[in-house]
Amino acid sequence: MDGGGHRVPSPPPRPALAATAVLLWFTLATPATAIAASRASHGKTHLVPRFYDFHHCVDRPHSLVVKNFTMQLDRMGSEHCDVHFELTSSSNRLTGFRLKIHRCVLGKPSDCEYFNTWAWNMPVCKLMYSDNMVWTPLVHNLDPVFKCPILSGDYFGRNTTLDFEALERMIGGLNLDKYAWPVKVMLDGDQGLFICFDFIAEVRRVKVREHR
Repeated sequence: MDGGGHRVPSPPPRPALAATAVLLWFTLATPATAIAASRASHGKTHLVPRFYDFHHCVDRPHSLVVKNFTMQLDRMGSEHCDVHFELTSSSNRLTGFRLKIHRCVLGKPSDCEYFNTWAWNMPVCKLMYSDNMVWTPLVHNLDPVFKCPILSGDYFGRNTTLDFEALERMIGGLNLDKYAWPVKVMLDGDQGLFICFDFIAEVRRVKVREHR
C-alpha cells in the first residue's frame, strides 16, 4: 500500500530511456520544435486537465505548507487552480527534483500501480522560467516571483495549471487521458528536501472546434 491507501504492485522493470528523453528535451527543445511536434502528434485535439487532492507531503520533513487550494473551470472545461502556500525557510538554489508517479484505473482510485520515478540532479533554477515546459503556466503565475534565491514567506498562484500537452510532446505513448495520475513532486534545496507536494491529475482529450 502507498501513502494514499492505494494498492501498489511490485514495479515492472522500465528502461531509463524515458527519463533521458525528458532531460534532453528540457535542455535542447525550442518553442518552434515544440509547436511542430504538437501539431504533428495531436491534430485537432486539446488535453484538458483536472486536479484534486492537492496537498503538501506529510510523510517527510520539508518547507512547504499549502494553506489553501481551490479550482475553477474555464470556457474550455479546464480546471485552473488558485493556491496559497508558505515556505517556512529559504534556499539559495534548487539542486534537483524527482517525480514519483502512479497510475490508476479511471473511476477506481484503489486500482493503482507504480508507474515510474523520474529524477534529475541538475540546476533547476535555470529551467524554472523556460517556456513550453510542463510547469510553465504554474511558475509564471506565482506572486511574488518564484526564483532563486527562493525566500521564505507566503506565495499566491492564480489561474495556475500544468501543461500536459508539453508532457505528451516530451514523451509519447503515455496515454495520459486513459488513467488517473497520482504524482509526488520533490525539489531539493541547500539542506536537502525543500519542497514536497502531492496531487492527482485526470486528463480529458477534447476536439478543438474550427472557426471559419
